[in-house]
Amino acid sequence: MNKIKTFLKQFPRYWVTAASAWTSKIVVSLVQIVSIRSLLSYLGEDRYAVYLIAYSLIVWFGLAQCCIGASLQNIISEHRAKNESYDKYMSAVLQIVSVLLIVSVFIILFAAAPIQKIIFSEFSYIDEIRDMPIIAVLALVTIVSAFTHVALSYYFAILKGYISNIMPAISSSLSMILIVVFNHYHICNSIMSALLIFTLPQMFLFTFLFIKVFKPYFGRLFKINKDDIKKVFIRGLKFHGILIMGAAYGQIDYLMMSRTISASNDIVAYSLYMRIFSSAFFIYFSLISAVWPHLSEMFIKKQFAQIKRMLINNILCGLLLILLCAGVFYFLFDFIIGILTPNIHIDKSILLFAAISIYMFFKVIVDGLSIFLQSINAVRSIWKYMPFMIILNAGFQYYFSKIYGINGIVLGLLLSLALTGLWVIPMKVRKVFKDAPIN
Repeated sequence: MNKIKTFLKQFPRYWVTAASAWTSKIVVSLVQIVSIRSLLSYLGEDRYAVYLIAYSLIVWFGLAQCCIGASLQNIISEHRAKNESYDKYMSAVLQIVSVLLIVSVFIILFAAAPIQKIIFSEFSYIDEIRDMPIIAVLALVTIVSAFTHVALSYYFAILKGYISNIMPAISSSLSMILIVVFNHYHICNSIMSALLIFTLPQMFLFTFLFIKVFKPYFGRLFKINKDDIKKVFIRGLKFHGILIMGAAYGQIDYLMMSRTISASNDIVAYSLYMRIFSSAFFIYFSLISAVWPHLSEMFIKKQFAQIKRMLINNILCGLLLILLCAGVFYFLFDFIIGILTPNIHIDKSILLFAAISIYMFFKVIVDGLSIFLQSINAVRSIWKYMPFMIILNAGFQYYFSKIYGINGIVLGLLLSLALTGLWVIPMKVRKVFKDAPIN
């Protein structure tokens, strides 16, 4: 064991974090892809389409956290760079999370039913949609996961992100085992049970970490310092606005399809294409997420040349991953589709391949540079362009999906990003380095 620790210490800490993140993302991505076959068998095509739409709402419910985790992560990184204590902010985070969780539960209890009725209006013929509180249960589980996720941000900040990274891999593996067992023995074949299978394990693991991290601060829950709470909360809101706009941009696709595309087969096809491409992007995103605290500390220490090299290397790595994914998926399309959806015909669309590949290339560049801006709290530029991107995306997706189906959904994503973030973010990063003296 000591030899292993000695070996690992030879590498930069963020390499270990990134490696664990890659491993975790590979596991999570494989589960997301492999589970398609089990879920289709478990639910059937129409109910699986409902499952996909419902599952896409997880990101929206997760917004209840108000990015307190990101705020805490940056505050801890700053205090670590200055060798200062951050205990008071841990107490503030615990207090904020407690209040927001209670408020969120009350909102869900009142809003879940009408949301379910609107979202699933095209699938009202399915009994579960009329009889089961699918949205209410999913929302409650999701917000608990979202608030306890703060503990993962803490581990990232103290450069032990590998602990945070393994949790999604463990929960996904547990979910995969459960869906295989439930499918094999025909246990409670319902949309609700499928959603719980893929959300409850994560909630339990995150809650365990949360208690472990914040237990020393439970005794300070009612010792309130308004200045500390204000600092954490206001900084979180800056990131939260970006996250809301990111969700409005990246998670509107399934909501739009629920209104413009009635064929379950098309929704399943879109999900399969995007999940396979996203698996490569998630591996890249795990890398840039792992270096966030390092970028914060390096910027404070004015190590600008090193930051530039890191950003360039990260982006090149991301572009290579997407190119590799596109090539493998294209040439092995029939084999992959035959394994994942043997009973559903899905066309091999060159247009869809090209559109998703170009979109992912753009996204690698924009997200890679955006992470850097967020790590140094320079988020104003992101705030400025994202509302325009959201409006363009919604308009493009609605218009083009009416004409081109699922191709129109991807076209909306691509065009809206190309007309906004693809040139705004690089310009802002260039200005940051231009104004900063290079060591």
